[in-house]
Amino acid sequence: MNQTVKDSYHSTQVQIIGKPNGSKPGKVYIRSWNGRERALRAVKSFALWFSAAAVSLFIPILHFFLVPLFLLLALTFAAISFRQTSIVLGGKGCCPFCSADFEIVKAAERWPLEDICTACSRHVTIEKA
Repeated sequence: MNQTVKDSYHSTQVQIIGKPNGSKPGKVYIRSWNGRERALRAVKSFALWFSAAAVSLFIPILHFFLVPLFLLLALTFAAISFRQTSIVLGGKGCCPFCSADFEIVKAAERWPLEDICTACSRHVTIEKA
C-alpha cells in the first residue's frame, strides 16, 4: 500500500449522545479521498453506467428509455462521487441508554450522525469530541 492511501484512513473520537441520559465516548474510522482519488472514483462510476447504456443499445424498444436513463445516471453518479471527500467507515462505542456495545454504521460524513442502538432501539446522536 502506498503512503497516500495509508494516510487517507484515520480515526476520530466521538461522543454518543442520548438525550436526556448524557453521553458516552466512542471512536469512528474515516476514509478521505484527495482530488486525484475522487476524480478516479468519478471516472469509474461514469464508465460503469456508460457501459450499461452501451449494452442497453441492443435491447429492442427499451433502448429508447434505457440509454438516456443510463447516461443521466452516469453523469449524476460521477458528480456525486467527485463531490464526496470522505466517508465514515464505522466505529464502536457504548450506548448512553442501555450501556450495551454500540456499533456505528457506515455513513456519509455529515456531522452530527444519527443512529439507532440495536440493543434498546433508541435514537442516538453522534458528534465529534
